[in-house]
Amino acid sequence: MTTDEFVKKVAGNIGIISDDPDVLAQVGIRALGVIGYINGGGGNVTIETITDYELLCVSLGTADILVQKLPQYSPGFMAMAMQLQLGGGKNG
Repeated sequence: MTTDEFVKKVAGNIGIISDDPDVLAQVGIRALGVIGYINGGGGNVTIETITDYELLCVSLGTADILVQKLPQYSPGFMAMAMQLQLGGGKNG
């Protein structure tokens, strides 16, 4: 998957249907930050080989960042991210 496809899928998953480059850039920056968080904890998420589960996890984390005023993730994201950090979620 290309980076553009990845960003559009994340945006679509969280209900953003805009093609505005600035909006998509903001989604992309946050989504890459979420991937960095997951990988920093032991995960191995890459855009090129992302699974459906990983994509949903990144989308949830990105939505958390976009809607919350504090830099906190939801319990649902934290549970999914922990699975990826511990080696789960690779079943597509």
